[in-house]
Amino acid sequence: MRFQDVTGIARDYLFGGMIIAVLGILVVGAGYFVVYKWVLRGKRTLSYGKLGLGLVSFLYLFVVMGAVLLNRHPGVESVQLQPFHSYRLAWHYWSVKEWRNVILNILMFVPIGFLLPLWSARLRRFWLAGLLAFGFSLLIELTQLLTGRGVLETDDLIGNTVGGLIGYGLGMLVIHLFQRKRLSMGKVVGYLTPVLITIGAFGGIFVAYATQELGNLGSAYVISYNTDEVTIASEVEMSSELAEVPIYAVHVGSKQDTRSLAEGLFQRIGAKLDEAEIDIYYDSALYYSEGRAQSVWVDFQGMNYRYIHFTPITDEAVAAVDADEAQVREALMKMGIELPLEMIFEALDDSRYLFTADMLPVGGYIWHGDFQVDYHTDGVIKRIMNDVLLLRPYRTGEIISEAEAYEQLSAGRFVSWRRTFDSLTITEVNLDYEMDTKGYVQPIYRFHVLFDDEETVINIPALK
Repeated sequence: MRFQDVTGIARDYLFGGMIIAVLGILVVGAGYFVVYKWVLRGKRTLSYGKLGLGLVSFLYLFVVMGAVLLNRHPGVESVQLQPFHSYRLAWHYWSVKEWRNVILNILMFVPIGFLLPLWSARLRRFWLAGLLAFGFSLLIELTQLLTGRGVLETDDLIGNTVGGLIGYGLGMLVIHLFQRKRLSMGKVVGYLTPVLITIGAFGGIFVAYATQELGNLGSAYVISYNTDEVTIASEVEMSSELAEVPIYAVHVGSKQDTRSLAEGLFQRIGAKLDEAEIDIYYDSALYYSEGRAQSVWVDFQGMNYRYIHFTPITDEAVAAVDADEAQVREALMKMGIELPLEMIFEALDDSRYLFTADMLPVGGYIWHGDFQVDYHTDGVIKRIMNDVLLLRPYRTGEIISEAEAYEQLSAGRFVSWRRTFDSLTITEVNLDYEMDTKGYVQPIYRFHVLFDDEETVINIPALK
């Protein structure tokens, strides 16, 4: 989800909230004037300021509840009580999406902290503002859990409470400014302490990442498994030898690089890029040809891409299940794509064909990865999945041994989609490579394992 998607959600619920708020104010206003003023002959009046504050507060609550509850599909019931789990995930994958969610959890509660001291002088206490922000956050988290529309997370409670305290501090400064009361430097610093600590913490995190040489690997674990009751065995002997192996780098493209790639592909098939159909994401870019007949989705890191030809398959263009390598290469050449002859060709099921490069040196680069093609009898490439990385040597690095990697695996320090299992058997281990979050390709150990007789792969980072 892009930031404009988030603002779009807020805009949608803001419009609905305004309608409901106006209706609510009319009902409350009618009740106030009819019941309180006329029937009970009350003498108190409700100021326009309080009415405006009530409208703003209602709109805010409606947007928040709509975004965290109504915008989510039911059926998700989960609890994550480990503190700072989402922060470690954001660091681990160094994903704009993950950091955006962490930061939005804080920003979302700044308004409630800002509004609280405006409602009453009794709410101008630091501890009370924090308690109310925490209570509202807890109400949302419990509602998400009970309705199955979200995850009850400790990190949400932490982030929301911090956001509430930031808003409280800013609100108190505004109140003193409008009341023209002089504030000591100590009080100013006190009110600004939550926002200053937050900015300092995130600034420290981003500086630490920027100054580290290599990026983070997806294979590095965030949460370890409890393997005390798991039977772990190996069908292969683990080596204790240490070694130094190359570390590689890949090209990290710009927006213009991705555009040039898409334009080139479209031009070579007689199509033209549609200027109105361009979506730029945090880590990739999506382009369509005019008429949306073709699309190209390009990753910035490594410049890998997905190409799709949307033209319907007719009787004259059925799947080519018996094409040979020469036919597929000829079709690719028409698109300006020339793959090294040394890549291994394999016919898969239906119309899919696979070219594989395993650390193949060609033209000053190391080719590594898969290039999958959907080819049909009309000679048209319907789909391309280019996962080949062009590696260039960066430096060498010392790696741990297979035995040390096995120890990490045995201790449950690995990443896997399986959450529970009774046995784990290693059938094969080899050294491979994985791209990190900065565009470097680091060595990993790839363990082929059986999870309760189900085949899968576990990767362990190999660099010391």
